Amino acid sequence: TGLWVITSLGANAERLVEVDLRTGGMDVVSEDPLFDVTGLLINPVRNTLEAVRYERERMAWVFLDDSIRGDFALLAGIGEGDISIRSRDSSDTGWLVRFSAPNRPTAYYHFDRGAKTIAFLFSEDPALETESLAIKNAIDFVATDGMTIYGYLTLPVGVEPRDLPLVVYVHGGPWTRDSWELDFPVQWLANRGYAVLQVNFRGSTGYGKAYQNAGNLEWGGKAVQDLVDGKNWAVMQGIADPRRVAVMGGSYGGYATLAALTFWPGEFACGVAMKAISDANLFMNSMPHQWTVARGRFEVRMGKDPEFLTRISPLHKANQVMGPLFIIHNANDVRVRQEHADLMVAALRALGKDVTFMVLPDAGHTGGAGSSNLMRRWAAIETFLGKHLGGRIEAPNNAEKWEPLLR
Repeated sequence: TGLWVITSLGANAERLVEVDLRTGGMDVVSEDPLFDVTGLLINPVRNTLEAVRYERERMAWVFLDDSIRGDFALLAGIGEGDISIRSRDSSDTGWLVRFSAPNRPTAYYHFDRGAKTIAFLFSEDPALETESLAIKNAIDFVATDGMTIYGYLTLPVGVEPRDLPLVVYVHGGPWTRDSWELDFPVQWLANRGYAVLQVNFRGSTGYGKAYQNAGNLEWGGKAVQDLVDGKNWAVMQGIADPRRVAVMGGSYGGYATLAALTFWPGEFACGVAMKAISDANLFMNSMPHQWTVARGRFEVRMGKDPEFLTRISPLHKANQVMGPLFIIHNANDVRVRQEHADLMVAALRALGKDVTFMVLPDAGHTGGAGSSNLMRRWAAIETFLGKHLGGRIEAPNNAEKWEPLLR
């Protein structure tokens, strides 16, 4: 007679409502004015709703059934991390528990509710269990226009957080968000001595409709200004050396890297752009035919007027690039075709700009065609960042040699 529905209808953020199928009435079960509901915990025996999950700075549970509150309190003894229940037996006395944190491998436990015992089962990455991984800290700052922007800062282990080289690592999508979780590229960068700033710029998801809609038609505007403001915040905190800051990302993050270096010249010492859109008109005109719904979303959020798309295209401002740029593209990318990289590199080289270009074979937009491409890509990035920011460099082994992929 009723449905639980997660919806943003009538609210800023996605909330949980219960709809009465007999009367059509709707009651709000749980809501947050800013953060979206991301999951439910339902009792497998009684089919009753026990808790609602939000992703705020970290995962947060709102308990609707006090009988499980004590269970989560016991599970908190595992350590400083986020807890989710992956499975429960038919008697609801045995739970399979997932424990995640940004500075340790994701682990699984068996929780015996009757005996109140917690037994470790396994971790996803046993080799990391003895490593010193960096913690990810939730941060926020006020952007130039007064909007509060959220994100995460990861600092290298055992290093004083003063005047560090900084990498602003931009997520793709852009309709997604960075989270408080184990993030392998971030850990790698921190291991090499870099502070890592992940900005959930306007347009990112998870923070409600107003936050996401604030990024509409701001791809080359305020969404990138948020990255600059985040960098300046880290500098003002004394954490980052303003002369040693890079911007880096893939997909939308690659576009944002190009946009940051073209529309905000001098703000970043260098950039690494992976599978990046350089010409917004080319992207719209070469969009896969099956992207019928996606096209409408891009038109609303990125824009559709050809003159406007030209204005937000880094390709047409290549003359403004000041720092060294490393462009990496995947040869079989059908979402962002290699033509974007070819055109951008040609424009930069015609202007005498410092650009390095690498193409990964047999790789699509989301895939790297195996670990060899992955390792060669990161070995090349490590060398580039080390040269321009001064971080540690590990000499590549034979499987990581990337020079043959340069164009």
